[in-house]
Amino acid sequence: MPYSVIRRRSLVAVLAASLSLTACGGAPELESSPGEPVPEEVGNGTEALGANLTAPVASLTCTPPPVGHLDCVASASGGVPPYTFYWGQQTFRYDTNKVYTSLFNPGTTLRSYGCYEPSETFPAEVDVKPKMYVVDSTGARSSTVYYPAWVPCS
Repeated sequence: MPYSVIRRRSLVAVLAASLSLTACGGAPELESSPGEPVPEEVGNGTEALGANLTAPVASLTCTPPPVGHLDCVASASGGVPPYTFYWGQQTFRYDTNKVYTSLFNPGTTLRSYGCYEPSETFPAEVDVKPKMYVVDSTGARSSTVYYPAWVPCS
């Protein structure tokens, strides 16, 4: 059958369906019209979840060298404990002049990065910026939190 005949038949079917809907008063409404009362059992959806559930909020504190490694401590509030902590980092490499971003890995509230204070013997090769987020027991995820400064590392 030629393509033009198939197109005409499809067009006829669409027009016939449109006319029957128009004759019957149109397509059914999925939402109540303005001014109609909403049944009480519908509610706003927060009752089942609990009206005061919130996404967790993550915070991050790091101690840069010369103490040793770049050590970071994370904490969380809000949401529903227990929390799972996910860690990653951004790394700026001096030799390529590019920023590389790692994937997140699950961990604890503590994370130590192999970053030592640069010296004349061991000059800085990279700058590191730790990042992390938390997920609570319901699966709600916090925003990603970044350490505010790039930390030079040898």
